[in-house]
Amino acid sequence: AVYRAFEPSKQKVLLNCLINPHHYRSRAFLNVLPSKVSDGITLNILLDFFNLINFENKDDPNYVDPTTLEDDSSPIDVATLKEHLEKLIKHITQRIAFVATPKKEDTKGLEAYYKPIETTLCHVIDKVIKEVDPIKKQKLATKVALDLARAGGHCGDRYISTTENLFSEIVQERPQTFEEKIYQVLDKARRHFLYQAAGSNYTHMITTYFRHIGEKFSIPGAYLCTYNDPFAMPIPKTYAKQQFLKHFTFENIFSCICQELLERDTKDMFIDWAKETFDTKEFNELRQRYKKAEEFLDFVIDAKSSPQRIFELMNHWDPESDIEVYYNPQTVAENYKDSDSIRKKALQSIHAARDGKMGQLLFDEELVGGIHQAVKKEIVLRMLVQLKVFHPHILGFGKEL
Repeated sequence: AVYRAFEPSKQKVLLNCLINPHHYRSRAFLNVLPSKVSDGITLNILLDFFNLINFENKDDPNYVDPTTLEDDSSPIDVATLKEHLEKLIKHITQRIAFVATPKKEDTKGLEAYYKPIETTLCHVIDKVIKEVDPIKKQKLATKVALDLARAGGHCGDRYISTTENLFSEIVQERPQTFEEKIYQVLDKARRHFLYQAAGSNYTHMITTYFRHIGEKFSIPGAYLCTYNDPFAMPIPKTYAKQQFLKHFTFENIFSCICQELLERDTKDMFIDWAKETFDTKEFNELRQRYKKAEEFLDFVIDAKSSPQRIFELMNHWDPESDIEVYYNPQTVAENYKDSDSIRKKALQSIHAARDGKMGQLLFDEELVGGIHQAVKKEIVLRMLVQLKVFHPHILGFGKEL
């Protein structure tokens, strides 16, 4: 009722005020300069990457058609790209002053400008070299070499933005828990909101925004933009923040997470996380129901019943539980000779039934092509409150949003 009492524009302001800053403040590590890299890793390895790009064999999964090469929508040839890459390596390693860098006489400024770029790119190279899948390794090496070759034909700020993109995509991999997955989606979203706020593909505008608000909102790549660019756009920090907050809203955060939760891998992680974590009446009741099913399974196994009899008892234990242990009556005795194999088989069915029931609590019932089209809003809100993306007060508005 309180929420509905506000005008729609003020409702949005109220919801935006309930964004919990903890979720981005806790990601400050994203903008800590990478530590020293492995011995032997130098930028010259980028030329090896480039020389191994497949421009000839069309049957190769990593084939690159040289006639389609572009730089900022303009055609470019292989030879020119290689020249640009060589120039980029020379500029960085020799700390050469040019457009958008400190001046030639400012040796300390040039070192401060180039050192983070070099260190970060060495981490990218190291990551590619250590990739064990040969096809993926070639794909990454090709991307790194071509992206940096394109950057080599531009100013110093393009070096920064391209380096940040590569580091974010290739290196910043953390243990893929569900929580980390959601935080990574939000990291990328904040970066996207910054680009939207800048309102331009103009490199100096983007890096100006990074310098003004990147660290405050833990936007990946801000640590690369510490140098005061002489071509920075003349906009104040307050303006940059105001523009960013037009996109960094409850509605946009909520929407990007809802979309992510429909991705198959994320959806499975969501269900696994929810079944262990959600503290609601419905989830607790399901946990208790299937815990009793496991206790009943232990009881009938201890009673030394035959495998077929045990599976039949489980299938009829509770019609509402949807437990179905499938087996072949002709081979069941041969396939399940001991209590461990019987328990493993039955538990698989118990857990599958439990997960299915929990999925019904998480996702709307409407299916298109067997795929859920939406996550229940209240569930998403509870999850985001639990992960400290939104303040708990927002749950009071759940049914009104």
